Amino acid sequence: MTLMFAALTVSPLIAGCSGTHAATGPSTGPSVSAASSDPAHLGGLERGTSAVHGAPIRPQTSSAGANFQHVVASQGDATVYAPVRTSKGLIVPVEIRNTGKERAFYTVDVRVQGPDGFSAAVRVSTDTVGVYPGGSWPEEPTASDPGKPVPQHPRVTITHVSRQEFKQ
Repeated sequence: MTLMFAALTVSPLIAGCSGTHAATGPSTGPSVSAASSDPAHLGGLERGTSAVHGAPIRPQTSSAGANFQHVVASQGDATVYAPVRTSKGLIVPVEIRNTGKERAFYTVDVRVQGPDGFSAAVRVSTDTVGVYPGGSWPEEPTASDPGKPVPQHPRVTITHVSRQEFKQ
């Protein structure tokens, strides 16, 4: 089954300006291309429906769970795994795991660089529902740099992590 996610947040960093791209993820609600309502088959869709009711969001991997295996960068509650090369760019698996005691909202900025001038930024944001204590938010934005070849061995760095606890 294929899951497709809507764009997260539009900002100059990710809106396609000068070699950047739009990050995608579950914060605005995924659309599912398969006609199944069985939660076991919906993967990340469970995250959105549970969050609406305030239930803790349980750690999950993406539908391509193998992408979340080899850590290449880590900072605070954010972990970036080895990118996966595609014809359109690099899928950059990012996982945010809330190690605090309160629900929190995160923004994680990642820079991906390679030979021949490849440079792209991706942003993962949990600004819609946040991440509950002990929960995680896996996401796979695609980094691309139009006109540049997709590198086989990119350098990945986390450039910024922000965490803001939920205030009631």
